[in-house]
Amino acid sequence: MKSHVSFICAILGIGFAFTSGLAGIRTILAGLSAAQQLMMLPSSEPAELTAIIGETIIALTSRGFIAIIPALLIYLALAPFRQREQWFYSCSRLASYCLLILFPFGTICGIILLVMLRRRRAEFVRDEEISAEPSA
Repeated sequence: MKSHVSFICAILGIGFAFTSGLAGIRTILAGLSAAQQLMMLPSSEPAELTAIIGETIIALTSRGFIAIIPALLIYLALAPFRQREQWFYSCSRLASYCLLILFPFGTICGIILLVMLRRRRAEFVRDEEISAEPSA
């Protein structure tokens, strides 16, 4: 039962982290696009550019606050077991990089997740090693 819950937490956490990271990138690109369009206008004011930058940072921060949820799901998946599969390590590491984009909350969660994964690197095994173990 624990393995099923851990697997579901892992899949949901990694999926939410990827989508949050993509949404964060989309938010940054939209802010950059709006700033570029504003800079092309001859009557652009610095206050308008500051407003666009501020709105982009606020949107990114709100997405970063929501990024706490996937990070918690991945932490829950890491907790109960000593022996884990290699795909979970690889996907969790990519998910933590996605969380790093979402400043400030996602960045903090991503750094913590990277540290946890680095410390537990030896606990992750390849799928072949799991199937080759003799059952006792």
